[in-house]
Amino acid sequence: MAHEQSALHAKTVALALYQIRVLLSGYLGSQSEGDMSVRQAAHLAYALHNEALALVEGGSFDSAGVIRRLASCPGRLASAVCSTGSVVSGRSTMTGQTG
Repeated sequence: MAHEQSALHAKTVALALYQIRVLLSGYLGSQSEGDMSVRQAAHLAYALHNEALALVEGGSFDSAGVIRRLASCPGRLASAVCSTGSVVSGRSTMTGQTG
């Protein structure tokens, strides 16, 4: 039962991430004139949207591929991923706050 609930939670978060990607799609690209933080969020959501869809559909994804895509995102997240080589579970590498 706990595994089923965990899978449901993952699917819910993945669906939300995919919807964020759709909503922010107009902020992708170097020609976007939006606020930098919104543009960075758009690139982050775009980098993860295929993995989000895989989870929604009950699949899985390659974690190493996610790390590579996160490292290519503009901004502080890419710097954090490049300096640590991974995303620290339960800790925001951008703010240093636990999550």
